[in-house]
Amino acid sequence: IAPYVCELVDKEIEQIVTLLEEGDLPEIVCQKIKLCKAAVAVAPAQADIDWECPACKYIGKYAQDLLEQGKTAEEIKDTIHKECMSVFQTIAPYVCELLDNEVDNIIAYLEGGDIPEVVCQKIKLCKTAPAKDIDWECPACKYI
Repeated sequence: IAPYVCELVDKEIEQIVTLLEEGDLPEIVCQKIKLCKAAVAVAPAQADIDWECPACKYIGKYAQDLLEQGKTAEEIKDTIHKECMSVFQTIAPYVCELLDNEVDNIIAYLEGGDIPEVVCQKIKLCKTAPAKDIDWECPACKYI
């Protein structure tokens, strides 16, 4: 998850814990601390959340950064697998397997000049038009 999200949550952790202890649902807590801008419906169980697209965008951006640092394809494969496992293993373990199967395509598309959002559409892990930025605040807050 984007590092700035952890900083945002760290700043609000005491209030988050207090509101959760008072019985608020995570979605409501995130609205109250203003990390979720709009009212949200009650979230489904974690297993029902579609993590493929945000995970792909996150890992795609990570791989893009590694390419810009001059890393080889093998170094990128190893590094993004470890990153995926550290970020998504506990919330959506199947995502890392999906991304591992697509890592060669991800790297090839990135090397061809595509941005992560487009790459994820091309490999069919994102179904909608690419967004300009990945908004991690609200989903990360609800998860934490």
